[in-house]
Amino acid sequence: MKKILVGTIMLVAYCLFSACNFNIENTDQDDTEAAYEEKFSAKEIEAAKACVRWEFEEGDFSEGFTLISLYYDDIDSGKEAERYQTDSINQHDIVVLFSVFETDSSHVGGINSSFSPNSEYHWKWILVRASSSGGWEIRDWGI
Repeated sequence: MKKILVGTIMLVAYCLFSACNFNIENTDQDDTEAAYEEKFSAKEIEAAKACVRWEFEEGDFSEGFTLISLYYDDIDSGKEAERYQTDSINQHDIVVLFSVFETDSSHVGGINSSFSPNSEYHWKWILVRASSSGGWEIRDWGI
């Protein structure tokens, strides 16, 4: 009987202590949100967005396309940037922006021929810079 009582007390004590979480601050670097948190300043993100906006104002997407939204998300951008990281490109020099744009009915020839008229597209824009003080350049775009 004594063995059962001692065993039960030990089991209850183990359950109580294992259920308590004494770790107040999460310092696990594998935590997705912590890994990508505040990677770029607002100024850096705005500079990258300016490159994409230029494409819709004066570049390849200036005729027949309307940019609906352009945004940056720390977590999603970080995950996508990992796919483009190489030995020569630091992950802090890659940013991925996300956009929604529409096409009009004028899709004949050129870049416009690969898009369906009057449609909405959700695209990623991969931008790279030579260093943390360098300017952004569009490296790739698409779905």
